[in-house]
Amino acid sequence: MTRQVSSIHDIAEENPDWNMNDEGRVRLAEVLKKCSWYHHERGNFDLANRTLQLPKAIAGVHPNPSTSLLSDIYFQQAWLAAETMDRDTCMEYSLKHLETRLELERNTKPALTQSSAMAYSILALANLFFERYADVGKLVRDGLAIYYAAPETDRKIHWAHFFVIHQAWALVGLGQAADAVEKLEETIEWGAMQFRKTKKPSFKHGYTLQTLASIRFLEGNFEECSKLNRKAIRLYQETVRSNMHHVGDAYTKLAECKIRQSQPENALGYCSVQSIRSLQCQLARALFIQGGIQEQMNDQVEAESSYEHATDLYVEITHKGFGKQPALKLEDFTAIVPVWAR
Repeated sequence: MTRQVSSIHDIAEENPDWNMNDEGRVRLAEVLKKCSWYHHERGNFDLANRTLQLPKAIAGVHPNPSTSLLSDIYFQQAWLAAETMDRDTCMEYSLKHLETRLELERNTKPALTQSSAMAYSILALANLFFERYADVGKLVRDGLAIYYAAPETDRKIHWAHFFVIHQAWALVGLGQAADAVEKLEETIEWGAMQFRKTKKPSFKHGYTLQTLASIRFLEGNFEECSKLNRKAIRLYQETVRSNMHHVGDAYTKLAECKIRQSQPENALGYCSVQSIRSLQCQLARALFIQGGIQEQMNDQVEAESSYEHATDLYVEITHKGFGKQPALKLEDFTAIVPVWAR
């Protein structure tokens, strides 16, 4: 599958002026959009972004562009920007996604669907970058109203996990962590009940577990954070879809817990590059944590090497220029990156 996806992208990129009709170009854009999502799910965000640019160009100049295609592409671009912490691009495409999705559904549907509701969710995520926590709360409320009124929503099988997650981080930002924990625990209880009924593991349930784990980490409850991350890892490993970059997040958070518990020797296994399959998006963070481990073990030479490599990768991934200065350390990294994005 990987070879097929790469081949489709390479052929399309080498032949941008293919002699095809408008319908053929739209079909090509649809295929490349799916290829981009394939790379995205596997944590290869650079290639996912590069693959998305051609379908975005096709959709933008098409004589009769598909609003649905444009909206989907805007969503993927916004989500990719969030993964690489590019807050301005995330905000730009989140707004475009919401505008085009609402326009499409108001013109073609009898009522707004879950897709329109989720457009509010991605815009809420963009607002988290700018610490507009009150705006996040309003977007979540507006999105939830659409979500639960949507004709396809069945409250017995649907739960708005991502709304709860974004709302939880907004509550943490407003100093209301206890309320955030309450909402997450309610969602986790519902997810566990669904699993007992269906025996089908859910990616969204795992992501909710990780979110609660991160809040427990902020509270200094490293044992509970580790326990929740281990549950999430087991769940991800049972799901059909690929969740390797989320597994990587969980492993590196386990390592960070061990650092805070002054157990650097136990952190090394969790932080190994092999544990996260060398995905670029996780590698920078893992290397920062590895540097922290080496500092605790008084191996300053190796720690400096890890920090230098981590800083170079972080700058490459996020396109943030820091100028000439010493390499960032673990505490610098955690100060720069929003807690909900770590």
